[in-house]
Amino acid sequence: MIGARDLAFPRLNLTSWYLYIIGGLLAIGAAVAGGVDTGWTFYTPYSSIYSNTHVTLTVCGIFINGFSSILTGLKLHRDDP
Repeated sequence: MIGARDLAFPRLNLTSWYLYIIGGLLAIGAAVAGGVDTGWTFYTPYSSIYSNTHVTLTVCGIFINGFSSILTGLKLHRDDP
């Protein structure tokens, strides 16, 4: 589309970029809206059965960023054998 000959799937590249932005916005939005009280392990606090913060929103953002990484890995270059 821009004259580059080595990118085989430009729409896949664009999709992975948009997924990365969406996942990042979800994770940052959860942090701004109140954060996550689980620590880096995402375990619920030991003092209660559930967490009343935005753990689900943060995990969804991380999963979407993971799918973005998978799509980025699928991009093939035409020069590769």
